[in-house]
Amino acid sequence: MSRFFKNFRQTPPGIQARLTRPVPWRPMNDEEWEAVMHFMVFVHPGPGRPTIHGARRALDACFHAACFPGPWKKLPAAFGKPDSIHRLFRRWTHAGLWKMMLKFVAKERPGLQAIQYWVCRAFRRAWRIQGLAGLSLARRLGLDSALRAPSWLLPDADLSAFLHSRILPRAEAGLLNPNPRIQRQWVDLLLRLHSQCIGRRTLPRHLLLTHQEALWPERFGPVLAPPSPPWHAPAMVAFPS
Repeated sequence: MSRFFKNFRQTPPGIQARLTRPVPWRPMNDEEWEAVMHFMVFVHPGPGRPTIHGARRALDACFHAACFPGPWKKLPAAFGKPDSIHRLFRRWTHAGLWKMMLKFVAKERPGLQAIQYWVCRAFRRAWRIQGLAGLSLARRLGLDSALRAPSWLLPDADLSAFLHSRILPRAEAGLLNPNPRIQRQWVDLLLRLHSQCIGRRTLPRHLLLTHQEALWPERFGPVLAPPSPPWHAPAMVAFPS
């Protein structure tokens, strides 16, 4: 089985999945704001939207909300009305702001380590809106901190497409085999692969990344993410014979 997975990659060549070292929230400095302010041009214009200068305070508020889990109503009053910031956060998410920023911070840049972590947290907070496309983007960029939980617990559209092209053609022949034992073996195999593609129905609280980060660095140690279970190992799945 392993030979069918040797060409499968969740991240492009040269990119290694990693966790971004947590950085406590603080207002952006001028260097950090100048690095990301050009993204605001694509998402904030329009009547009733903050000016480019007001966008800096609103972005700081979004990063604050992302770094401190809890309801939006607990935002400090200095940022303005929490409901307004929340609506702006959702509007920016639909406009693709966090996706653009995540692609920008995927490459390590000196002086922007804090921005990388805050963007990952904001991207993670918007996971309900980002959907499966957001999960796939974070995986391809190797930014596991942008995921809610370890990647092997979450749905994987790339793996699903890979299996559809490499495994299903053989499975169709196996399911038509006159031997009932071989048919059942193929059904069991497809069910196991399907469970790997759709992820867990529920995520254990102790495995959610938000809670794991509280144990940094005792659990995570180096910047690299802990290895995922070897779902592609030959010992776990084998073709029926």
